[in-house]
Amino acid sequence: MRSFFEHAPRLAAPDYIPTYEDILRAPTKSTAPLLESSFHLGLLTIVTFEINVPRWPGLRRKLPQLFAGVTSIIYCTALSEYDAVTHGQYHLKDSLAVFESVVTSPWFARTAVLLAFTKPDVFAAKLPTVPLETVCPEYTGGFDVAAATKFIQRAFLRCNRAPLPVYPVVMQATDPSYEFYTQMDIMIRDTLLRNVLRDCKLID
Repeated sequence: MRSFFEHAPRLAAPDYIPTYEDILRAPTKSTAPLLESSFHLGLLTIVTFEINVPRWPGLRRKLPQLFAGVTSIIYCTALSEYDAVTHGQYHLKDSLAVFESVVTSPWFARTAVLLAFTKPDVFAAKLPTVPLETVCPEYTGGFDVAAATKFIQRAFLRCNRAPLPVYPVVMQATDPSYEFYTQMDIMIRDTLLRNVLRDCKLID
């Protein structure tokens, strides 16, 4: 919201047209626990389901049965919320537990995961005031943002004991770079090819 206040004169102009960044920063709220949408990637039509975890208390029990057979999962976790409390424990610990339940589930044995770490800018500003050691005493990187980010990434990747193909990426929603979309494109194509080869008994 601060960004909108800073640009109030421009936003109040009679000929105002929303910019790409305005659209990205516009807050949206939904009370639905599950949102379905679709988009095109070349000749492919990608159908996505967005799960609102706080509004779906029974998610962890129902997730495998509902989404068995999906080819790709985009798992988003906010770097900046490492010290928030979710379900009686730190958000980072809770997010790790959910991620582990996903990547070790037999229902997702043919699934790839795009592991997206969001809000790196907020994380960088917060780290000096709330040390990561508060949540993870084993962390020894101090206020080094790169070291803290890698520490959290490694914690998630250690959960992948299956192992599934995991594509980690640090992304900022208001950054118009295409790293996230490039990784997603690579993941989807790799997964489709791998599953075709499995069906043809060419790989395990």
